[in-house]
Amino acid sequence: HLAGTLNYEIRYFRLVGSELVLNIFLCGIVIISSLILIFRTFSGVLVPAITVIIAMTLLYGFLGVFNKPLTALSTIFPTIMLIVSLSNLIHILSKYEDLLAKGIKKRQAIVETFIELRLTIFLTSVTTAIGFFSLTISSLKPFRHFGFEAGIGVLIAFIVAITFVPSVLHYINPVSFYRKRKLQRSILSSLLDRIYNLINSYPRRIILVTILILFVCAIGIFRINTNSFVLSNFSNNAPIKKDYYFFEDHFVGVRIHEMAIIVKNGDSITNIKVLKEISKLHSHLEEDINFQKVFSPVTVYSYMNQISMGGVPDAFKLPESQSLIDEYDDLAI
Repeated sequence: HLAGTLNYEIRYFRLVGSELVLNIFLCGIVIISSLILIFRTFSGVLVPAITVIIAMTLLYGFLGVFNKPLTALSTIFPTIMLIVSLSNLIHILSKYEDLLAKGIKKRQAIVETFIELRLTIFLTSVTTAIGFFSLTISSLKPFRHFGFEAGIGVLIAFIVAITFVPSVLHYINPVSFYRKRKLQRSILSSLLDRIYNLINSYPRRIILVTILILFVCAIGIFRINTNSFVLSNFSNNAPIKKDYYFFEDHFVGVRIHEMAIIVKNGDSITNIKVLKEISKLHSHLEEDINFQKVFSPVTVYSYMNQISMGGVPDAFKLPESQSLIDEYDDLAI
């Protein structure tokens, strides 16, 4: 079992790196599955998938060029890029297909699609980016970095959508995007029609139910707890978590409180007067604040004093004279 602050930091960030790779892989599966369900055509899957991959590559390339390190929050970037990119692409491709279905030629359909949607997509992308950029005023540095980088990612997704997608559409057969009839006869279409009819039939009841749910959720807000315990993010079988609890159960734990002692007036930390003052602080932390174990220069000299006295338990204490302190220093050197 391994413990220590540096050990946990290194293992934690290695885990973040592996989780990032896993998230990108899983997002790829989600992208392909979602596109197959939505478009059901080869081009309808290929164009959005390539667009999302390009946007994600540009984002991580941007982070690399400007030496922006990956953090735990960076594992969310693939999900953000997936949401933003697919939202833009579904709007674009759906409108493009509607125009094709009306008999409009391919080139004209591309022009009209981007004339009608350019402002809408721009506003949705910019407002989303502003939402992330607002995190830059946070007092927490990781949140500031995450907000800025996520906002840049949203803008990158927008730029790729309005430049790459129309260029590619010029070289794809319009027939490969026809899916309207399939969706109109699908189970999803029937379910949405029923929901729409239900809303039109009972608008007042829906408003009342919404208010009731909102009231219950408002009460639930006051029951939210804050959990900053990092280990709760790991499964019980994770090695890092097993190591942590091993030291919690068999030693005095791994959560360390570090305190620096600065000696003034040119005195040395090995001065007996300074050590006696440290000893008072040492006793205060153990007896009054109930620290389980305190290590300080007093601990070192107490061990050395006990060893020199043949290991007698009562000799585990700070030496009384400066000469003994100096003698122990010479032995240590």
